[in-house]
Amino acid sequence: MLKTSTSYYLLLLSLFIIACSSNDDSLMNPVDDDMMEDTDSLNFVLDEQMVTFNVCAEFYCGIGQLAFLTDTIGYAVSGVDVYKTVNAGADWDILINQDITGKLIPLSENELFLNTYDGILHTTNGGDSWENIERPLEFICPENSFINPGIIEFVNNTHGFVQDICYKGDLYATRDRGANWDLIYTNTDPISLYHFANTQDGFVVVNDRIYLTRDAGTSWNETVVLPSTFDYVLKGETQFIFPEGSDNVMFPDAVTATNQVWLYDVNALGDIAVVLYDETLQTNNWQLVLYVNDTGEWLFVDQLNDLERANSLYSSITISPSKTIYISASFIGVISKYYLE
Repeated sequence: MLKTSTSYYLLLLSLFIIACSSNDDSLMNPVDDDMMEDTDSLNFVLDEQMVTFNVCAEFYCGIGQLAFLTDTIGYAVSGVDVYKTVNAGADWDILINQDITGKLIPLSENELFLNTYDGILHTTNGGDSWENIERPLEFICPENSFINPGIIEFVNNTHGFVQDICYKGDLYATRDRGANWDLIYTNTDPISLYHFANTQDGFVVVNDRIYLTRDAGTSWNETVVLPSTFDYVLKGETQFIFPEGSDNVMFPDAVTATNQVWLYDVNALGDIAVVLYDETLQTNNWQLVLYVNDTGEWLFVDQLNDLERANSLYSSITISPSKTIYISASFIGVISKYYLE
């Protein structure tokens, strides 16, 4: 599995199929002295923030994506709203209200792309106005009648990509902001993830195999490691696998057969923030841990709050270069912000 800004509609589907049940009511001791270091030297402070005073109670109103351009400028995305902060989450203002079916892509504070039911919205003025970009996809999948918003990615203001959801092995590219789309990859098996580092270098994952292109999709070759041009991190079975030129990082010892990596994000310095989830526990089953690249150590940060609403899940995490960590959950509009004192 790869680090990705997992698409929101996939999160929504998971809410209906993941049940958090257990026959063990015991509390979990999240840290063993032999497993990882404590955080005495870092002193994280928790600040729980409401993104708006008017978050609706429906399942799609929970925050499914967090995206920060800087330590202070960031966005929170639900199924119907995009919120923006310019002061590191102290205040949040609504940017747009739409039926959102995928992720927000903020290339800059002015230039953003947003996937919605009606098409891909694009703004060049920070959201004051939006243009609609049509996707090269059937709107309704003929086999199951599902809406087909695709999974989008843009690397600049003209070059973008969309994966078909009806035909999951098809990947399209545009070089003129959606005026034209070309099929650049097709497979009878589904693409589980894809990513482009720039207009030329990208990969798809099919059947747990990684296929790399260096020429914008003209040719694809299987690879076992990504080039250093990628800022992506792969989640392997026992370690986080960095592109060539950086050392891989073994999972913390707290990861077990039942206590798994649920969410993670990596900053530009190589620090990794991870939410762990233990499926066997009914309470105290969420933990936040941090890999500090400077020291090569895993640190326990906090035992995360239990999510009281049925089927609610922690849904997104992001870490800044200053090690500020933001975590959101489905169904609710609260963001947990951890920052160094």
